[in-house]
Amino acid sequence: MELFPFKKISLALLLLGAPGSCCYCAAWTPIKLQVYGSIALPDADTVRGLSLGIVGNTENIHGLQLGFYNSALNVHGVQLGLVNICRNTLKGVQLGFANIGGRNAALPVTIGLNIGF
Repeated sequence: MELFPFKKISLALLLLGAPGSCCYCAAWTPIKLQVYGSIALPDADTVRGLSLGIVGNTENIHGLQLGFYNSALNVHGVQLGLVNICRNTLKGVQLGFANIGGRNAALPVTIGLNIGF
């Protein structure tokens, strides 16, 4: 007896179940590419890795947010851009022309470098 039909059936069941299982990990992503607002791939609230964009707005950053305008609720890592905004907790570094740190930042507004811990 040949196992070839069994492999086809297993593959079909795996592919049918894959899209439904993706909704469990949709809350965060390792890489986010964002142009502006909700024009992002994927449109996740939390990034654990790299957020790359022109105008980036993400709730939680755990890693690096790189772009011209970066905005986040909580930053645990690095924001690198012309304008960096952290609205709540900054645990890391902001490097840019204008930096607005969170409530625990070294300075609320800086030019160049801002840190929080």
